[in-house]
Amino acid sequence: MTVSGLTSGVTGVAAGYGHSCAIVGTGVQCWGTNSDGELGNGSTSPSSLPVSVGGLVGTPSAISVGVAHTCVVLTSGKIQCWGYNSNGQLGNNSTTSTLTNAPVLVSNITSGATAVAAGDYFTCAIVSGAAKCWGDGQVGRLGNNDVADSHVPVGVTGLTANVATITAGGGQACATVSGAASCWGVGYYGELGNGASAARKTPVAVTGLGANVSTIAAAFTHTCAIVGGAVQCWGGDYFGQLGVNRPVYLLLPGIVVISNEIFQNGFEPLN
Repeated sequence: MTVSGLTSGVTGVAAGYGHSCAIVGTGVQCWGTNSDGELGNGSTSPSSLPVSVGGLVGTPSAISVGVAHTCVVLTSGKIQCWGYNSNGQLGNNSTTSTLTNAPVLVSNITSGATAVAAGDYFTCAIVSGAAKCWGDGQVGRLGNNDVADSHVPVGVTGLTANVATITAGGGQACATVSGAASCWGVGYYGELGNGASAARKTPVAVTGLGANVSTIAAAFTHTCAIVGGAVQCWGGDYFGQLGVNRPVYLLLPGIVVISNEIFQNGFEPLN
């Protein structure tokens, strides 16, 4: 079913927990829940139809949606975010408001941003080739060897250049550099892919993927990557999200399959 009114001109789309957004022409339209201002239209009323985001200071080139906040990269290399701001995930150095229902500029990013990833109460971005994160710093989500929240972007340890892709999930974030993947943050379900079930405050290499990762995507308790044209996933598998046809924890990447049970590199059964 086509989203009402979005029949042409769409160049980007992102879906979150209760709302979705799309880049349409030179603007953004969002729909869904809006209790925290995540639709960016100056209200907190939900909408089952797309509404225009107001207050953008440029043309959007990329978009990402978190649990209750939204961020866009502008062609100028700046980033704007709106929605829930409990831990500073909007990045505008605000500590006084828990929500913003219209876009605000992320502090200290005046140019150079090429990608943004909104997670659960934190956000990461690629800025001039470096990885930066802000918001909830619990158990190392920001990757800066700290657990404190940050209301402005901070550099991810070791990822200072040549970052190609970045993603943010429930409590983990991952990035690729020269085809190799690394992750940081929550790792209780093995979502960091380093063979352990513990959190890490700085990036750790995902084991076994080599240097042929083209993209990576983090979700609530698991992570997946495209590696040489194949999909590999790791982390928690309560609902079959790893695609291995059996409930497991995969602490290291495994091959996604349709009907056959194929496992690589090791796993821990839930039962």
